[in-house]
Amino acid sequence: MQMWNAIVTTVVCLCALMLTLPGFQAASGVQLPGQPLPQRHLTQQDASVLVYKSLEETTSWTRLPKFGLDPYTDPYFPDFFFFEVSYDNPVGSVVLGHYAVNPITGDVWEAIGCKRLRAKSVRPLQAQIRARSGLSKELLAKQRRRAACGK
Repeated sequence: MQMWNAIVTTVVCLCALMLTLPGFQAASGVQLPGQPLPQRHLTQQDASVLVYKSLEETTSWTRLPKFGLDPYTDPYFPDFFFFEVSYDNPVGSVVLGHYAVNPITGDVWEAIGCKRLRAKSVRPLQAQIRARSGLSKELLAKQRRRAACGK
């Protein structure tokens, strides 16, 4: 019985130790609170580049005075990156729109209109992100259907 308890204790300790190793977390999909996302997922900075490049290609907004992307979180879609797009407008609203980025696929969505932006300039980046995700084609297709607007 004592030997069995020692084996169980050793296994539990080894499992706890493995969960603290970043390589194991990335391989297993385990995400501990306060730990950064594994390399295969986007960072907020990566997501802002995708939004900026998408807007640069599809609008002229990026040339407006003090154009900016302000990150925020949406409690209904906590796994997406959100950005409020604004500029220095002395005569009206400074807000141009709200955009969301799927951290697994790199898809950029108009958060209010629920429309996916399809800028050619970000396609190579999105292809790299999708390849890094390690998801099967079926799971990746399912992720690509997810919108940050309830669609």
